[in-house]
Amino acid sequence: MSLTTKQEEAAQKIILALDTPEIDRALKLVMMLSDYVKFFKIGPELFISLAAETTFHKFPRTRAIGTSTKARAFYTYTENRLFFDLKFHDIPNTVAGATREIIKYNPAFFSVHAVAGIDVMQKAVAHKGGAKVLAVTMLSSHNERIIRQTFLGGEQRSAHVLEYAHSSFEAGVDGLICAPKDLYLFQIERYRDKFNQMLKIAAGTRPSWYGIPDDQKNALTPVETIKEGA
Repeated sequence: MSLTTKQEEAAQKIILALDTPEIDRALKLVMMLSDYVKFFKIGPELFISLAAETTFHKFPRTRAIGTSTKARAFYTYTENRLFFDLKFHDIPNTVAGATREIIKYNPAFFSVHAVAGIDVMQKAVAHKGGAKVLAVTMLSSHNERIIRQTFLGGEQRSAHVLEYAHSSFEAGVDGLICAPKDLYLFQIERYRDKFNQMLKIAAGTRPSWYGIPDDQKNALTPVETIKEGA
C-alpha cells in the first residue's frame, strides 16, 4: 500500500505494543498494520509464548498439538522491525550473554534497565550488533506514591528519571524509555543538547478514545507525546 509522506513519517514514529500471549492475535495485528506501523514491541508474555511454541514442537507430548510454524511466521514477518522489551536487569556478564542471544533475532531495538548500572548497559552496548539499545529510566506505571515506597531518598520521579537518563548517556545507549509525561525533562535547556542525541521512546502512549483500565499512570495521547519530543 502506498502511503503519503505524512503517513510514512507517522509510521516511523510508532512502535505498536503486541501485549498479548496469543501468537495468532499478534501475527494478525502485524499483518493488518505493517503498512502503517514501522516497529512492533514484544514483551515477556509474547516472547515466552513464542519460545514455548518452539519447545512444544520439539517435545509434542507436552501438548496435544505443537508446532513452531506460528513462531517462524511471526519472526519472518517482523524481521528487523521488532523491539524486544525484555528490560534486561542482571549482572554485567549475564546481560552480555542475553544480548548476544537476542540479536540472533535481528531486532531493531531491545531494552535494559538503567537502574542495573552503567557497567551493565555498557555490556549491552558492546554486544548489540546492528540493534539499538534502549534504557528504561523509570517504569511508566510508577507514580509518586510507588516511588516513595521503592526509593528511600525521597526524591520525586523527575529526579530519578534524570539520574538514570544521565547514566544511560554515559553508558552509550542509543535511546531512553520513559513515560510521556517525563519527556519535558529532556527539553530543559541545560540538558537539551545532551539528550537530543538520543532516541526518546514514550511508553504508555494511548489514543484519546482508549478506555480500557490499565496500570499506566503517566500516559498521553500520540499527538501530545510527539509534541513533548518523542
